[in-house]
Amino acid sequence: MDRAERAKQFMPFAALKGYEEALRERERQMTLMERKKQIPMQQLWKKET
Repeated sequence: MDRAERAKQFMPFAALKGYEEALRERERQMTLMERKKQIPMQQLWKKET
């Protein structure tokens, strides 16, 4: 096995493509809601779950 093929085995990968982006977007939305309503972030999360 050449070095390039061997290196591929140890490369990080995203098991769920788009998951990190979705989390960042959700965090952005919740932050905007918190700022508009002046509600603590902990209360916003409780309403969502």
